[in-house]
Amino acid sequence: MKILLLLTLFISFTLSAQDCSDVTIDTSSMPKNNNQNQHNWCVFWTGADLYSFYEKTPLSSYDMALQYFNNDVVKDESIPDATEYGANMTAALILAQQGKGLCLESQTNYTDSDWMELSFLFQKIASSEKSLKQIVCENNLAGSKPFNEIPPNIMDVLDKLSGDKKAAALLDVTCGKRHQVGRYGVGARTIELFAEDKIMDKLDSLLTSNQPASVSYDWDFIINSTDYVKKESNHSSTIIGRRMNPKTGLCEYKIKDSAGNRCPKKAQYECDKESGTLWVPRSNLQKNIYEVNWLTKR
Repeated sequence: MKILLLLTLFISFTLSAQDCSDVTIDTSSMPKNNNQNQHNWCVFWTGADLYSFYEKTPLSSYDMALQYFNNDVVKDESIPDATEYGANMTAALILAQQGKGLCLESQTNYTDSDWMELSFLFQKIASSEKSLKQIVCENNLAGSKPFNEIPPNIMDVLDKLSGDKKAAALLDVTCGKRHQVGRYGVGARTIELFAEDKIMDKLDSLLTSNQPASVSYDWDFIINSTDYVKKESNHSSTIIGRRMNPKTGLCEYKIKDSAGNRCPKKAQYECDKESGTLWVPRSNLQKNIYEVNWLTKR
C-alpha cells in the first residue's frame, strides 16, 4: 500500500513538473515593449505580438488599432476619441486579417524608438482638434521622416479629417505597401464558457507547443497583494514563457506587457527592469484570468 502511494505521488510530481516545463517563446519578431501610455489599446499591442510572431516580422499595433476603429463592422461615430476605448480581442484578431494588411512597426516608428513619446504622438493625432501640421511642428518632426516627405497638398487633405480618421489616413500615406497577413484560425476561451483550469490547460498546451498567447485579466492583480482575486477583463498581455521557480517551487508565466521597458509601479511580482516583463505564479494568474486568445496557422 505504501509503495502504491509513493508511486502515485511520484507520478503526480512528474506530471506536475512536465506541465511546468521551461518554455521560452522567441520574441525577436515581435514589436518592442512599447508603452501604451494613455491609450486603452492593450488589445492591439498583444494582437500585434501574436501576428508578428507568426509572420516573422514586427507589425504595427497602431495600424491594427486604427483599422479596427475605422472598420464599418465596429465603427461608432459617437466615439470622440478612440484612444480612450478598448476593444474585443477576438474581433480585433479576426478583423486584422480581413483588412488591407498591416504596417510594419518600423513604418510607424515616428519618434526613433522613443516608445512613450510615440504613444503621446499617436494620442495627439488621433484625438486632437489641432491640425497635423501643428502637431508635427510642436513635436519638432517637420524635418524628419515621414513627415518631411508628405506633399503639402496631401497634408492639406489629412488636416480636413478628424481624430482617428486623420491618424488612420496618415498611415495610409506613410506606410506605403502594407504587409499582407496570412490566414489564421482565431481561438478563444473565456471564463463565461470555460472553468479556470480549462483556460489554464489551453494556455499550457499553447506554451508547450512553443506558441504565444494573449491573456485578459484585471490589471489590479499585478499591483495588489498576491491574494487579489477579481474576474474582470480590463487589460491584455502576451504570455511568452513558463518556468518552475526553483526558489519558490511555483510554476510561473512570463508576461510581456505594454508598459514599455520598465517595471510597473507597485508590481507584486518579479520584474525584469530592462525589459519590463513579469513572472506571475500560475495560481495567481488562474485566479484572475478572464480570457485566453491564440492564433492557429492554416
